[in-house]
Amino acid sequence: MKLSPIVNSLETVIGDLYGAGSGTTAATLSWSILYLVTHPRVQSKLQEELDTVIGKNRSAELSDRPKTPYTEAVLSEILRFSNLAPMGVFHTALEDTTFHGFDIEKGTIIIGNHYSAHFDKSVWGDPENFRPERFLSSDGTTVKKNENLIPFSTGRRQCLGEQLARDTLYIFVTNIFQRFQVLPDPKEPNPSLEPEFGFILEPKKYSVILKDRLY
Repeated sequence: MKLSPIVNSLETVIGDLYGAGSGTTAATLSWSILYLVTHPRVQSKLQEELDTVIGKNRSAELSDRPKTPYTEAVLSEILRFSNLAPMGVFHTALEDTTFHGFDIEKGTIIIGNHYSAHFDKSVWGDPENFRPERFLSSDGTTVKKNENLIPFSTGRRQCLGEQLARDTLYIFVTNIFQRFQVLPDPKEPNPSLEPEFGFILEPKKYSVILKDRLY
């Protein structure tokens, strides 16, 4: 049975959401645990905010997001620092155009350098440091947005699943670190922060110890 173009398009979009979303979300969660186990001060500060806002008698919910600015800053720094898709998704010019004085012919492959945006010293000052405070106001109560943070690309063709990915990351990270203190494995006290290179950057294999904080 031949499917209509609309149905085919819908299948493609749904396939992209599941296919592109599952691997990237899993990799981002792996980076999250790795960064917080190697930056115990950040982990402790995150847990302090979760204990204050949420407590230990219920799970974190999306409605808690506006009340957890430090957590939001940590998630933004994870997305910047992990640089999961350093070159984003390739695009193609649909017509001849000129951009910032450069002539671009129709059919030209266009690649966005996300890595450059996320590690530009003129923007971030110390991009090589994992420092969530860069996304907070001076009093730590408000999350500052930075247009140079583009883990989901930018423009009309940016990632369709951005909001779903951000919500998923928030729920997983908050509930994991509310429940557990994540400690380095004594057999591997200094896990590598260098990525495995591919279309997306994933962390090398590592192991950690989960210590229950609630019981």
